[in-house]
Amino acid sequence: HPYTISEGPDGRYRTYVKLDDGRRKQIAKSTREKVEDALVDFYSGKIHEDKAKAATLESLYPEWCEWKRLHRAASSYLKRIDNDWKSYYKNHEIVKIPIQKLDKLTLDRFAHELIEKTGRRRKSYYNASIVIRSILDLAVDKGFIKENLFRQVKIDAKMVFDPEKKKPSETQVYSQRELEQLLKFAWKDFENGHNTVQKLAPLAVMFAFQTGLRRGEVVCLRYEDICDDEICIQRMYRFESDEVILYLKGHRDCRYVPMTKTAKCLIDTARQYQQEHGLDDTGYIFSVDGKPLSYYSVGQLFNRYCKL
Repeated sequence: HPYTISEGPDGRYRTYVKLDDGRRKQIAKSTREKVEDALVDFYSGKIHEDKAKAATLESLYPEWCEWKRLHRAASSYLKRIDNDWKSYYKNHEIVKIPIQKLDKLTLDRFAHELIEKTGRRRKSYYNASIVIRSILDLAVDKGFIKENLFRQVKIDAKMVFDPEKKKPSETQVYSQRELEQLLKFAWKDFENGHNTVQKLAPLAVMFAFQTGLRRGEVVCLRYEDICDDEICIQRMYRFESDEVILYLKGHRDCRYVPMTKTAKCLIDTARQYQQEHGLDDTGYIFSVDGKPLSYYSVGQLFNRYCKL
C-alpha cells in the first residue's frame, strides 16, 4: 500500500487507494485496524478483478483438468479431453481472448466451426464442446463472469448434423444360434480347464451374457452382492488405474439386476469349484486367488470364443 495511514484531528484514521481510472479514493474509519481491514478487502477484490480480466480459456484449462481429476474422472476420459484440446482448441485464437470479452456471436461462430471440424457428427461435436462449455462454467463459479454465454448458443441439429446411418441389426447383436455356440465354447472351456490361470473366467463370460453386466462390473462381483433373485452392482474395476472403485459408471451408487436360473447356476458352479479346491468362497465370485478376476482374461476369452 503506497499511502500512509494517519490519524486526523477528529480521531478517525484515513488513507487513500488508487482506482483503475487513476483517481484516488479516501478510506476513513474509527480505528487503524478497521482501515487495514478495508485495505485487505480492497486489494483482495482488485487481485480477483485483475485475475478475472486476464483469464482465458487457455489459462483456465489446466485448472479445469485438475478439477476433473480431483472429481475422479477416469484417466481415459482425461486423455480424450486433452486430445480434443490439442485438435480443436490449442491453436485457435479463441483460447487467448479474455473470457470477459467472449460475446455470444463469437461463441456461436466457434461452435459452428467446431461442428464442421468434428465431421458434422452430433456425438463428436458434443464431446469436443464439453471443454469450452465446462471451462466457462468454472469461470462462472470463480466469479470471473456472470453467466456462461456458450450455453445460450443454439444449434439446429437437423440442419447442421449429418443424419446417422443405422448399422444393420445383425452386426450389432448376436443371433440365438451365435449365442448358443459362444456359451457352448465357454462351458467346454471351463469343464476342460483350458484357461490354466483364471479357471472361473469362462463362467464370468457366461454370467455377463445372462445379466448384461459390463466387464469391469463382472470381474469384481462378490457373494455379498447377492440379494435373493437379484444381484446388487455397486463397484467396478478401473483398468486405467488398476483399482476397484466403489461406484459405477456415471457415478451411480448401485443398481439391482435380476438373475436368471442360469445366472444362479453359474454362481453355484463357481462356489462349488472354490470349495472343492480350498479357495475363498465368500469373497469375489469368479476369483481363484482372493483378488478380482483379471479384466484382461475375460476380454481375451470373449474374443477367442467369437473367433471359434
